[in-house]
Amino acid sequence: IDVFPIIDVPDETKKERRNDIKLYMLPSTAKDLFTFDRYQKYLKDALFQFTSGYAGRIYLLINAHKYKGVFEIEYERLRKLLLTTRDEKTNKYVVDKYKNVNDFKKRVLEPAKKQIAEVADQIDCTFDYEFRYPDGKKCGTPERVVFKIHLTETGRIINKHQMEAHDAILQR
Repeated sequence: IDVFPIIDVPDETKKERRNDIKLYMLPSTAKDLFTFDRYQKYLKDALFQFTSGYAGRIYLLINAHKYKGVFEIEYERLRKLLLTTRDEKTNKYVVDKYKNVNDFKKRVLEPAKKQIAEVADQIDCTFDYEFRYPDGKKCGTPERVVFKIHLTETGRIINKHQMEAHDAILQR
């Protein structure tokens, strides 16, 4: 079957001024291409491996970027993603925990790294991290956190299966 049986491109002879190309596919083809049920089940099962919510959230972040090998995020944005809680009195969301970078490292990053490493044989990636400081500094509050992501054996097997599925779709 054709993946895109209808492709709508601007007609130069009619001097159409659109900048888009529209690809249409059959609903059955779209369902085959975009079914993520098995992978979603895998992610859900992987998250149940962690006792720490921080480990689960970090795992989801690195998992989304695992094939790049590196994921870089602003330090304050990472803190907000991981530590935001709702204040019961004001009903507003605040980041009030681990303002000191050493506390954040000791209570969030290191335990998450350890938990993820402990179940590495059951998940697809692990990580190391480093802080990037502004203007070449070596201490204080970092500007960014750089995650170096490592595929596990399971990750390499999943990657191989995904590539085989991708090739099979292209050969249709």
